[in-house]
Amino acid sequence: MPVNEADTRADLIDPKLNRAGWTRSKVTREHYYRPDWKYTAGRVVLRGGKAECLPARKIDYLLRYTESFPIAVVEAKDEEKAAVVGLEQAKEYAKDNGLMFAYSTNGHDIIEWDGFTNFTHCQFHVHQNDGRYVPCAGIRREVTEDIPIIFNASNQKTAKIS
Repeated sequence: MPVNEADTRADLIDPKLNRAGWTRSKVTREHYYRPDWKYTAGRVVLRGGKAECLPARKIDYLLRYTESFPIAVVEAKDEEKAAVVGLEQAKEYAKDNGLMFAYSTNGHDIIEWDGFTNFTHCQFHVHQNDGRYVPCAGIRREVTEDIPIIFNASNQKTAKIS
């Protein structure tokens, strides 16, 4: 059964951050740039001639080396969405806050952006997804078999599929 973003964070992402050594003292959840200032004020929406302000946007996770030395942002998406969906948002948050690393995850897959090299690295958990994002059922098996070959290749030449 698919879970929403909050459940994905609590059940999948938080435990993985902890196992990777990101203790509570090094992770800030739902971070506003400054405690007294929201990252963005939230979109203004017109409904029936009346203006409403949607909730403010905030960084899902801010990873810190020390209290005063943040190094990366993590954007969480619910597990039904592809991790790449949050990458541009994570990059935007990282750039706005002067950080050089951004991650987007759905609890299974992780997309990393390195601002120093402008390189994006993907970590897909093939056995958990098994072609989950392949829209055409007719090629799902073929794609599922090819994905590990591509991602485990040592260079571009060995990653090519015939």
